[in-house]
Amino acid sequence: MAGRKKAGVTPGLAEELSKFLRRLRPRPGGSEITYSEMAEILGGRRYCSAVTLSRADQGGDRVPRVETVTGYVVACEGTPDDLRHARRLLSTAQRSRQRALTAEEFDDPKQGARVARQRHRAVSPHPDYMRSRLDFQQGLKGYREESGGLSMRAIAENAQAADLHITKSTVHRMLSPEGMFLSWESVEAFLTGCRPARLPDMDAWRRAWQRVFGQECQDEFRIRDIQPMHSLPPRADIRTNVVSHHPIAPTAEWRRPSVLLRDGSQDPKRGRKGSGPSDLVVAGVISGVLGATVGVLTSLAKG
Repeated sequence: MAGRKKAGVTPGLAEELSKFLRRLRPRPGGSEITYSEMAEILGGRRYCSAVTLSRADQGGDRVPRVETVTGYVVACEGTPDDLRHARRLLSTAQRSRQRALTAEEFDDPKQGARVARQRHRAVSPHPDYMRSRLDFQQGLKGYREESGGLSMRAIAENAQAADLHITKSTVHRMLSPEGMFLSWESVEAFLTGCRPARLPDMDAWRRAWQRVFGQECQDEFRIRDIQPMHSLPPRADIRTNVVSHHPIAPTAEWRRPSVLLRDGSQDPKRGRKGSGPSDLVVAGVISGVLGATVGVLTSLAKG
């Protein structure tokens, strides 16, 4: 029997956790499991009464216990990934509450917020639940902290030792707040460099990368397919035929030199005037006259 319709989630620290828990309640037939049925399935487990379970997905600043969240997911027949994600959301809500309490200890709000972030770091989402660049970047930061917080230089050196190319500057840009585009090669090298001895689930990370950056990769490859740079002809392709060096008798294969533009058309400003046979005859005559003149001047100078 379906229960009564519940009010919406109240904004607050536990808002994301409550929304996620509510998405686990629907059944295949279209109905939702009731809190009484959930409590009955759990068999009177501690902190898992019907009232406590109903408060777990109300939202607001009320953060439920980990036993309640675990029982909620188990009663709704959630997967192990669902349970891990629910616990991460719970840890995020708990840390947000701890940050707020820590920030209240300082008179300067900026100093309090900075100290609170340093003391209570955020929890990274699981790769299966990454939907944005921010989620993916938080995942990389969290994996780095879980692996021991290696320096950027150490991550690059470990990746290069595994025949994966990544530089220290690339690691820095991957963790910067700008949210740069990440290639899968860089992500694989980063994950390998953080923990070479025990790699994470690369298939899950690759699915997350395709979900976040896949569309951008398709757009980039589509542009390259439309106009590949290596297939573009040079700006000007000058095609000429070799003529005889004899100034009077050019070969019959002579042709006026032409200048082709990028689109294949002939440049109207260049190649219009060429060295035809008459031009070569005139050049030969001028060359002969100059040669005779130079000879006469040389003989006069000697005399």
